[in-house]
Amino acid sequence: MNVTPTPTVNVTPTPTPGVNITNEIAAGLSGQENLTTFVGIVNNSTLGERLDENRSYVVCAPTNDAFAAVGNETLSVILNDTTLLNSILDYHVIQGNYTIEELVMLCQNSTDGQISLPTVAGTNVNVSLIDSQLIINDIVVITQIQITNNIIVYVIDGVLIPPEVPVPTPTPTPTMNVTPTPTMNVTPTPTMNVTPTPTMNVTPTPTMPGQETIDLELYEGWNFVSIPRQLSAGNDTAASVFGDVDTDGRPIYTFTSATGFTPLGENETLEVLEGYWVYSTEDTTVQLNLSTNPVRAPAMKTLTPGWNAIGYSDLTERTADEALTSVEDSWVYVVGFDAANQSYRPALINNQTGAQGENQRLSPTEGYWLFMGEDGRLAAIST
Repeated sequence: MNVTPTPTVNVTPTPTPGVNITNEIAAGLSGQENLTTFVGIVNNSTLGERLDENRSYVVCAPTNDAFAAVGNETLSVILNDTTLLNSILDYHVIQGNYTIEELVMLCQNSTDGQISLPTVAGTNVNVSLIDSQLIINDIVVITQIQITNNIIVYVIDGVLIPPEVPVPTPTPTPTMNVTPTPTMNVTPTPTMNVTPTPTMNVTPTPTMPGQETIDLELYEGWNFVSIPRQLSAGNDTAASVFGDVDTDGRPIYTFTSATGFTPLGENETLEVLEGYWVYSTEDTTVQLNLSTNPVRAPAMKTLTPGWNAIGYSDLTERTADEALTSVEDSWVYVVGFDAANQSYRPALINNQTGAQGENQRLSPTEGYWLFMGEDGRLAAIST
């Protein structure tokens, strides 16, 4: 067939040496109101470094609605993870110069109604024709826009995810414009005033002589924190730990997949393996008084598929692989929060090594989002 990509022949390729291909793509799409998210991502990416100005490409551009369907927080995780962003963007760029009509012809003339085309990511996309619509993987091609002689943009109604890159939807951090309804003034139902029955017949020398402490740093804004070990009796409630922190009237939040973000009562006990969102109007330090009770059962936390808020359970740093060994076969991603910069850190990925691998370390007093592929039971790595 005459489908040899005919880059409108006699014109010498317009990309002059040194031209920025991503700038050309962004400029060509600047008037497309339904592609503003894609244009913004391209403008802030390094995609142009991996494209050859003398070659031809089909760039698949998801609509704003397509990105909205992914979710704002997932998009935030992707944008803050350079490796993940690059792999997804590269997968949206097909090598070659094909109009929609040419790909329709190729599909119609193939033996099984579909063809495979290479992407800049190094993997292929599957192109097929279903009910007269061109489909890339399972995403519908809506229309095409010619940018230059070498670049065509396909507008698509979904985001193409590389097969080896599962991108889950993280739950948003509390964007706490919730008017503070501090369910903290709930009349204390202190299930805590059970007089600590230290089944030790030791004369009550309440943890003073051998008191262990660790500092928990809070930064201005939201902090995702945890308790690395059981706290001493009388120093283990939200009020006793965070009572002097100026939270600007905001509750402390916990999270479960079943109920979402839930305000923590001031008399509730802070638990190992739980992740807590704490707001502070200023940088400050909280001292955690650790239990020295030698009889402590290791903490356990039930995890469900999807995102779980967890705490780190040791006084020293360990690798993600070590910290999550009890759910080794079930976890996919673990994501920390940089409170100093009020942004997420790049996701660490199970069974991978390197800058974003399971060999990277988790830190005491920090909370983490853990994405699980299936149910699991997380065990504390220290008591």
